[in-house]
Amino acid sequence: MTSSDFLILTVIAVVGITAYFAMTVSLKLISPTSVSVLRALEILLAYLCQIVVMGQIPNAICVAGAILVMVCVIGIAIEEKLQTA
Repeated sequence: MTSSDFLILTVIAVVGITAYFAMTVSLKLISPTSVSVLRALEILLAYLCQIVVMGQIPNAICVAGAILVMVCVIGIAIEEKLQTA
């Protein structure tokens, strides 16, 4: 392992730890329903990164799963709005 590899891995670790800490702090500030919606959106963002950054197109099963997650996330958001109204 070269010094540049070590530096890249160190930066990735620091960014990951910082992101996890920020997520933990922010989750204390919002409702549990909003937390579940945001966590579910991570799946869709991962697919978006897969397409944009890596140039890999997901297969039909992956797209169907992403659509299913989107429908569930929208349903949760609608249910939360109806309960608070």
